[in-house]
Amino acid sequence: MLTGSLAITGMYSVDTVAVKHYFDAHTAGLYAGISTVARIIFFLTASIAAVLMPSIKLAHPAKQNRQTLLKSFALLACIGGAALLVFTLLPNVIIRILMGGKYLPYASLLPRLSLMIFIISILNLFIVYYMALRRYIVIPIVLLGVALTFGLLQMNHQTLQAVINNLLYGSLGMLALLGIQASWKKARAS
Repeated sequence: MLTGSLAITGMYSVDTVAVKHYFDAHTAGLYAGISTVARIIFFLTASIAAVLMPSIKLAHPAKQNRQTLLKSFALLACIGGAALLVFTLLPNVIIRILMGGKYLPYASLLPRLSLMIFIISILNLFIVYYMALRRYIVIPIVLLGVALTFGLLQMNHQTLQAVINNLLYGSLGMLALLGIQASWKKARAS
C-alpha cells in the first residue's frame, strides 16, 4: 500500500517540483497556484478510494468486489468529471475566484492539468482496489509508470505544456498497463 500511495503522491506533485527546478521562481509560483486548483479534483475523489479499501474483502466473491469497484468508479467519474468539466469550461473564472487575477496568464493550463489529476484519481482508485485484494502485481506496474513519467520529464521539459503533457502521458501509460494486466489476468482465467 505504501508504494502505491507514494507513487500517486509523486504523480500528482512532481509537476510542481519539475517546474520549480526547470523554470524561474515567478513562473513556478504561478504554475503552483494553477496546479493547486487542479488538485482539488484529487482531493474531492480521494475519499472514494479510502472508503473502497475496507469495502473490498478477499472473502467476498470476485463479482461482488468488481461491483463495488464499478460503483466507486461511477461515483468518482461523476464527482471528478463534474469538477473537470467546470475547470475545462471556465478556467479563467475558477482561477480568478480561487487564486486571483495575477494567475490568469496561466489559466489556460487548468483544463489539461485537471485532466491529468482526474486520471491520477482513477489510478488511485484502481491501485487501492488491487492492494485491497493483495494483488501485488500492481507494484511493478506502478513503478514502471512512475519511471516512464520521470523519463518523459527528463527528456522534455522546455515548456509548461510539455511538463503537463509528460505527466498526462505517464498517467495514461500507467492506466494502460493496469488495463493490460487486468485483461491478461481475465484471459488467463477463462
